[in-house]
Amino acid sequence: MKYLFYIHIGGKRELTDKEIEFLAAHSDFICLSYGLAADKYGSTEKGIENTAQKLKRLNPEIKLIFYWNSFLDYPLYDAHNEYMSHPEWWLKTTDGKLDLKNNELRRYDLSNPDVRNWYTNVAVKGTSGYCDGIFMDAFNQVHAEANIQLWGKEKYDLIQNGSFALFKETRQKIGDDKIILYNGIRNTPDVHFGKEYLPFADAVIIEHFDAFYSNSKNQWLRISAT
Repeated sequence: MKYLFYIHIGGKRELTDKEIEFLAAHSDFICLSYGLAADKYGSTEKGIENTAQKLKRLNPEIKLIFYWNSFLDYPLYDAHNEYMSHPEWWLKTTDGKLDLKNNELRRYDLSNPDVRNWYTNVAVKGTSGYCDGIFMDAFNQVHAEANIQLWGKEKYDLIQNGSFALFKETRQKIGDDKIILYNGIRNTPDVHFGKEYLPFADAVIIEHFDAFYSNSKNQWLRISAT
């Protein structure tokens, strides 16, 4: 069995040639994340594609994953500009206010088919060049039951259904030959969520080691077994 050495890397600056060489020589599986090389190329999409091209040139067998958050509107993507031109895509609370993470990041209304169509079109573009798949992030934030107080139960249920639809529609558009990696699985005394998406994906990450009750091998085994 071959074990992959996974690396997740971002940051707005461009990677140096030495860093590119190190990554290409030491990893089989890399997620190129939000903001990567955006200072040099003007956007995350362009930064990821240029970085991916350099890595593939040195290691054609490496698998590269395009980071594309499934719930949070991070700027520095070209796609952000289209999102901002559609206020009807912005998730709102029951009192009509924007639902913002940390009073800053807008959230996608995944119950809206137009939002999912926009998202999946970006996923297609992001995986049509040198990237071999997509990293779909933030599903635990989508699922959190505390959101019922923000959105109401009916809207909450619609968004949960929309999250499953997003997986199916992404797979349909990018094809079976592309990798879908998502975040993630939690398994705490109060939260057992994340494995519901496994039938629609190729891999899942457990983001927080040594946190959220994931600080022992027994807890990791529990995550795998339940």
